Amino acid sequence: KFIFTDVILRDNIESLTKNIGFADEDIIWLYQYFTDMEVAPNTYSIKKFEESIDLTNRKFTVEKVNNKIVRYNFADEKQFVTAYLKDGNDKVVERVEYVSQGALIRKDYFTNKKTCSEYYTPKNKTAYLYRRIVFNSNGTVAFEELIDGDKKNTIYRFPDKILYNKEELVEYFIEKLNLTEKDVVILDRSTGIGQVVFRNHGKAKL
Repeated sequence: KFIFTDVILRDNIESLTKNIGFADEDIIWLYQYFTDMEVAPNTYSIKKFEESIDLTNRKFTVEKVNNKIVRYNFADEKQFVTAYLKDGNDKVVERVEYVSQGALIRKDYFTNKKTCSEYYTPKNKTAYLYRRIVFNSNGTVAFEELIDGDKKNTIYRFPDKILYNKEELVEYFIEKLNLTEKDVVILDRSTGIGQVVFRNHGKAKL
């Protein structure tokens, strides 16, 4: 198994790992591990997305750019929605951004379903990320990440647990792996996770 612990959203982790020859079933991603989602290619259709934002009885215009971007402009509502499409397939959505009154307020990310939403608020004339929600396949919340400025002030809220930083999240993750003496853990870097792995690998060889 190949384990990834970084936030990987702009690109689908499935595309990145497939490009280097890894099979989907061999990928474990920290931010997906606590959900019932599988590592999967992008197949979420533009049609399904349009149904999700309910375009009936709303005045809007549609602008397409290079078969890679579709923008829905709701002038009366002072907002627009931009869908970024998969390279080489203008019928599949990878991510969507919502802008209201000139300010970015949300980003949604998709594979075969919506996997994650990020929420923003204007701060010092920039878009300030303050919340990230990770979903299960049926749309329920698997966990959420509350971000207060510095990444060191991040809180992870699960249905039955609250974790107060990334190290605690990784520690919780390693506990859930239930490593045994039959396992070998190969750590390719120590930044941010080294001490946690050393403390929690149990009987597994490191």
